[in-house]
Amino acid sequence: MIEILTNAEKYVKTADHIAYVTYPLMKDGNLLKKIVECLQVSVKILFEDKNILKELDTKDKESVEKMNNIFLKRKQSSMEFLRKNKLVLMNDDLRLHSVNLEELKKYIQFLKRLIFKLKNKEKPISI
Repeated sequence: MIEILTNAEKYVKTADHIAYVTYPLMKDGNLLKKIVECLQVSVKILFEDKNILKELDTKDKESVEKMNNIFLKRKQSSMEFLRKNKLVLMNDDLRLHSVNLEELKKYIQFLKRLIFKLKNKEKPISI
């Protein structure tokens, strides 16, 4: 389980670096897409292990569900484009869903806390 957490943490750190360092410097909207991709890979890695999902409380499960909803909408979208520092997803019915950098930062912080909590749960207590 430690290697799963380490692998997921790598993608979260990449998303974190893009969100807090690269994006403010470059102001390139395509970086928002990259952040979403990194978060998606991280969540996929984390929840391949069904035991991790069992350890989540209700609030954490809701956050994971919101992230999965974004990933699903992105997968189902027929078009995605950037508007006013937002990643806008449009489906076949012309319905729009947008994600901004602040939302993505919240998800990054959530995943960092979750990975930290799970890593510390795994460590044996030494005397």
